[in-house]
Amino acid sequence: MGELEQEGVDERLLHPGRPKTVLPRGACDCHAHLFELPSDVPAPANPRAKHRLAPFSAYRAMLARVGFSRAVLVQPSAYGADHTALVNALALSPDTMRGIAVKASSVSDSELAALHLAGVRGLRFNQLVGPGSNIDITHLPQLAGRMRDLGWHAQIYANCDFLAEALPAMLSADVPIVIDHMARVGPEPRAITDSAFRYVRDVLREGRIWLKLTTYRNSREPGGYSDMRPFHDAFVAANSDRLLWGSDWPYLSTLDASPPDTGALIDLVGDWIQEKDIRRKVFSANPASLYGFQDVSGV
Repeated sequence: MGELEQEGVDERLLHPGRPKTVLPRGACDCHAHLFELPSDVPAPANPRAKHRLAPFSAYRAMLARVGFSRAVLVQPSAYGADHTALVNALALSPDTMRGIAVKASSVSDSELAALHLAGVRGLRFNQLVGPGSNIDITHLPQLAGRMRDLGWHAQIYANCDFLAEALPAMLSADVPIVIDHMARVGPEPRAITDSAFRYVRDVLREGRIWLKLTTYRNSREPGGYSDMRPFHDAFVAANSDRLLWGSDWPYLSTLDASPPDTGALIDLVGDWIQEKDIRRKVFSANPASLYGFQDVSGV
């Protein structure tokens, strides 16, 4: 671990507190990004995009420290179309890691097939970060047929106002839809009576989408996140069978501040979701279903 520290990995990313909440078997961190050393991967394709040194070795050590045995790696904006770091990491843990790629509709069938073989199970469409290295949902209709053939899903990063308008068209593409970061219900002031939030919640309740619980990305209260509790509780009550949890490690939205403690974020879920069966779904059973892992959560 000392070697990693000398290479410039933020100490706080390497050594989060050990959570009091015991994660279930097969627990999966469903959202993380990797940024490898320059000798391993070319420099970021988009130097304006946020990035910090966060290699696979550091991430794997963090997972073991807090109790995760599985993870989903999401292609970061900084690397653009260069998936070298993602594919290399998946090759090192083919049974316990899956990937989410970023590809435009011009991608070839052979490229998609190679990514599938590597462990990729979806494409991300980004309405909130860009322009440059991100692909927005205008590419989804052209990619949907090939995604269906591969059994992939579409991961959408957008706020709930955009989703309230765009989800009907996205759902017509007939591929599973996964919504990032609690549909970005914050950090702008919003009440649970908000019509856009209620629409997303209702579509979740109907089982037509999946949604990632990523509290810290939405809060105006770093460390406590209590302003997100009503939205979190409403999503959990709506449909716990379609919820996932992602750390968003290495916390690029906090480059100018202290990153959150992954162990504390896990304990927040433990505090807010008291029912062990629901925690088992969110952390283990639901990711197993969506990403194609064996469900060992009830064993």
